Amino acid sequence: MSGTTAVSALQGRADEDFDTDKVRCVLDGYCRLYDTLKKQAIKLANDPSLHNANVLSLCNPDISRDHSDIVRALSYDFSKAETTWLVTHPEVKSRRDHVWRWLSLAESALERHYSAQLDGDSVREFINFESYNGLIDAELKQLGFPQKQVALRDFESIAFIGAGPLPLSAVMIHLKTGLPVTCIDCDKDAATLGKAFIDKCGLSKGIAYRHKRGDQIDYCIHPIIFIAGLVQDKESVVCQIGMSRGGNTIAVRGAVGVGSLLDKPLSSQMTQLLYIYFDRHTPAMPPFFNTTWFSSWPYWRLRVDSTVSQIIRPPTRDNEATLYRPKTGRQHSFSYNL
Repeated sequence: MSGTTAVSALQGRADEDFDTDKVRCVLDGYCRLYDTLKKQAIKLANDPSLHNANVLSLCNPDISRDHSDIVRALSYDFSKAETTWLVTHPEVKSRRDHVWRWLSLAESALERHYSAQLDGDSVREFINFESYNGLIDAELKQLGFPQKQVALRDFESIAFIGAGPLPLSAVMIHLKTGLPVTCIDCDKDAATLGKAFIDKCGLSKGIAYRHKRGDQIDYCIHPIIFIAGLVQDKESVVCQIGMSRGGNTIAVRGAVGVGSLLDKPLSSQMTQLLYIYFDRHTPAMPPFFNTTWFSSWPYWRLRVDSTVSQIIRPPTRDNEATLYRPKTGRQHSFSYNL
């Protein structure tokens, strides 16, 4: 059954919060994007030599066109009824696992392409530069920048998990705050490309890069931690942050609502964790549709089994070390150059 046919049954629905034309546009665009991604995925599977030819990539004009169309269709406000109908629709459910995987690969290919092409002078040429800039500004606003300054000790830095081959978020955080950032990624090629990009930008003194799994890092020297949307198994990463007494403030990017059509949503366990322990978040902004959730509870506590469901708040807030520590150690200045 086509998207148009599926939606036609809704004609005449007397619900003021349900726009039939709007959901039809989304559903039809989603099916077109799926078909285009599938065609390119099959092409790549039949000829692996095309791996570096931007076949399954957002650089591919066909994928870019259909992706832009669905992003525009999703850029409106959706009611609860519209969102529920879309994310539970059989045609969406039968395609989304493939769309999530293929779009993740396409986004990674896009970042690898631009990582090799760009440097500090040309970084604004990245097609999603302004979107990243807006996302980072919204996240830093939630952290109190630039009104409140943060004092990090010489050995401390912000951690960005899942920085990828084009660590643009980490670069922007560093340039906008003046604070040191440590990028972390489990993919060796992404780490190699990401470090090379940082070196080309002349930022190696302020941004480090570690090739390591996010659930194997000691976070005690990272009072502020960002977890990227594409990071898998966020629960294990959060557990590790708790066990290593890191992350006075944790920021987790994840898809919610209609954004889950394009990006794999947070697991039910992680969602429960966010609602319990994370007290504020940014609005979803196209083309990412990720919401960034924040928690400023210091010194996470875990019970013996170390499962996310067993994370508990500290029994008291005595001697709480908040994000904005007393100004001891090196004081970093702010630099809004972007």
